[in-house]
Amino acid sequence: MKKTILILHGWGVNGEKYQIIVGMLKEKGWVAFSPDLPGFGKEKLLKKTMNVDDYVDFVRDFIRKKKLSNIVLVGHSFGGRIAIKLAASGEGTITGLILTGSAGIKPKLALYKRFIMYIAILLGELFRFPLLANAKNILRKILYFAIGEWDYYNAGDIRETFKKVIAEDLIDYLHNIRVPTLLVWGAKDNVIQLIYGKMMKERISASALVVVEGAGHKLPYANPKEFINAIMPFLQKI
Repeated sequence: MKKTILILHGWGVNGEKYQIIVGMLKEKGWVAFSPDLPGFGKEKLLKKTMNVDDYVDFVRDFIRKKKLSNIVLVGHSFGGRIAIKLAASGEGTITGLILTGSAGIKPKLALYKRFIMYIAILLGELFRFPLLANAKNILRKILYFAIGEWDYYNAGDIRETFKKVIAEDLIDYLHNIRVPTLLVWGAKDNVIQLIYGKMMKERISASALVVVEGAGHKLPYANPKEFINAIMPFLQKI
């Protein structure tokens, strides 16, 4: 019996971005879905500010409404956070897990980032002067880019949700994942570096890591053929 593939998208995009993968999987005979998550695409936030558990509940509800079972959950970037928590909960409908460029392990803020944040606080006081008010947005863009938090700057109306989501470190949940797991990482991922994929592999018991050379963080939709080739042996085996 072939499994159902449920793809959870990354931050700042929606399910439509992954339709090329959905189409390729369907051509190979798989059932596949890539729904919009709340706050993205056509899905509105379930409440003003959501956390990871709220997104997990949304996915559970999607599974129930679609009457899905025998699911391989695919989590990309932000979607990986949801996939980790759902798989670690022992959700009975999940029989396999694929994490690609997955968020979830909270990185320690590097010394230079801390310095930039400190400077930002000091400069924040200067913005109270009317003559410097126009420079505020320009400097904010520069600072967020410098510390690698461009997603936060672009979060817009769901910025508070973004802050709640990234505040949670899921490293302790990884030990609780019992389903077969495949980690797929772009060798050139500069958003969530390969080291985090290796850390996840160390903590998830039944896991394997595949590194796709030349690919970056957008691997699933920027290099769809390579991504499908990377996951197909896993899908055929479990």
